[in-house]
Amino acid sequence: MSKRLSEPLEKLNEKTKELAEGHQLETMLPESSTIEINELVLSINELSKRLGKQNELRNRLTSDIAHELRTPLTTIKAHIEAMYDGIWPITKERLKSCYEEVDRLTRLIGNIEKITELESHIENLNLRPFHLKNMLCAIRDNFEAQYEAKKISLEVISPEISLVADEDKMRQVITNLLANALKFTPPSGKVIVQVTENDLEVIIKVMDTGVGIAKEEQEHIFNRLYRTDLSRATISGGQGIGLAIARAIIRAHKGNIRVESELGKGSIFIITLPKI
Repeated sequence: MSKRLSEPLEKLNEKTKELAEGHQLETMLPESSTIEINELVLSINELSKRLGKQNELRNRLTSDIAHELRTPLTTIKAHIEAMYDGIWPITKERLKSCYEEVDRLTRLIGNIEKITELESHIENLNLRPFHLKNMLCAIRDNFEAQYEAKKISLEVISPEISLVADEDKMRQVITNLLANALKFTPPSGKVIVQVTENDLEVIIKVMDTGVGIAKEEQEHIFNRLYRTDLSRATISGGQGIGLAIARAIIRAHKGNIRVESELGKGSIFIITLPKI
């Protein structure tokens, strides 16, 4: 009996030390016949899986940051070298091209800093009541021409609600979601912004009939610089930052944002905000 109890505990101790040192388990721990020990084994195995996913995500994040910085820097370097060597004449157009790449780098770094600021300075929110439906309709009107050009219908369904929140930051969240819906919804598609409420929360849903998001990608799309399709994001000019900013804003409001999606059938972004 002592041996049956001590052996799995010794293995657990050994594996937890490996995890503490930052190593992922190469093989999962075998299940135990003892209920209490088996529950601990399952927890350690699940922790190892999650650490592995986090490590994979961190590596991809590092790669994406390097890619986003390398592209404009390579362009700037090539242009300056060509002008310095006399291959290209120094013209206003060449200098403008370099300036635009520098400006893109500045925006990228600024957006990353903005996420950090939002996450660490929650108290800076300008909370005040405003008419949510009026704000949503104003954003809809701003997108009207772009949606009509792509022949996508855009509808707002909302009761008259007075929401206590930072209106400017909430406008940024909805604008980002509608811009994404426009980008990834094919012509003749549909986008609906629907608002409901209960005693505790206000729920905002942005629903589209777009290309959808793979299930394995859905838990990562709100991470900084994460992109579900690198080639698609590159073509559309995305930097994988907008949704991270949106999540930071919603979390600052003590709310939650998540996505329900199916490839080829569209996505539903669901925002829940507590009533103050």
